[in-house]
Amino acid sequence: MAHGTGLAISYRRGKLMAGYLTLPRKEGDRAVRSRKTEEGLVIDYAPDGRVIGVEIPAPTPEAVRALVHMMKDLDCPDPEKELSPLRQVVGVS
Repeated sequence: MAHGTGLAISYRRGKLMAGYLTLPRKEGDRAVRSRKTEEGLVIDYAPDGRVIGVEIPAPTPEAVRALVHMMKDLDCPDPEKELSPLRQVVGVS
């Protein structure tokens, strides 16, 4: 069974702390490698090289914009809508 896209946003004492975007993955997929981008995103890769998740440790407008572009490059459907809750909190229009 495959799993779809999901967004988790973490708060501490009412303040936005981090986010994690889970991308489509196969049953049993685990991150075996991670890579940090210039914008501060941490991309998680499955053993076969597919991107299966992205950590947003410091949700800034730049990081969210980079994530939208990354999702478009990965042919994810409607990244603006998928990231809407995070975009609203961070203030990205």
